[in-house]
Amino acid sequence: MYYFIYDINDFDKLNDIIADCKKKQRKILNEKWKSLYKECCPKYYVELEELVKGLDVYNHSYNITNHLTFISDWVYSDLFNSSSIYYILQFLKEHDLLLTKEIKLMTCEACVCQGCKYIKEHLGHTCKECKENYYTGYEGYCDE
Repeated sequence: MYYFIYDINDFDKLNDIIADCKKKQRKILNEKWKSLYKECCPKYYVELEELVKGLDVYNHSYNITNHLTFISDWVYSDLFNSSSIYYILQFLKEHDLLLTKEIKLMTCEACVCQGCKYIKEHLGHTCKECKENYYTGYEGYCDE
């Protein structure tokens, strides 16, 4: 099915190859996400694709983004972008985007409640600061 790029003269065939590559890349990134977070987030785990789709819809519904796939385009554009929930949170913060309840709960469960020793680097705040200032809106679950 795959050809040398210079041998393809058919635009539709080239688009099919690109679409197939993107689909495979998404699958690989989704599986990597699952291997990172499925075990440490038993209660609030959300698949990467579902998470970014929810973020896209949520931010688009509040007219914060003009493009319905703004966040998912960024997440799936580079392996690095989806390698940690931290990078997604940083991207959302840099673009003044809203967080969904799902990402708040999963973030807290992954880093705070599971005793992540790098919480300050991952989230920018500690469990105590989170409880005092309600950074994630996730109250009363963490055992300090």
